[in-house]
Amino acid sequence: MPNNIEMYNIIKKVCEVAKIHVAAIQWKTKIHKVVEARQLCHYFAQKEYLWTPAEIAKEIGNVSRSDVYHSVKAINNYIDTDPGFRKQFKTLFDYYK
Repeated sequence: MPNNIEMYNIIKKVCEVAKIHVAAIQWKTKIHKVVEARQLCHYFAQKEYLWTPAEIAKEIGNVSRSDVYHSVKAINNYIDTDPGFRKQFKTLFDYYK
């Protein structure tokens, strides 16, 4: 079960690096910067804390669990194919290693 403090820490850290407001993660928007930050929150919640997609979906962005699966897959794809993405979010990946 997700701990709200752990979830908030993930969101806060990602938003700090992405340079967006913490509340933006919950917005229903397709702005790339916000979507990417939300996907990173999903990714770290699943990889670092092993939360289920359903738990993550309920806590971050109020989305469906399939959106969480897609987010994790998208971030894995970015990591594998986009060196600019890896460089931009290097501090996050180092922090959550």
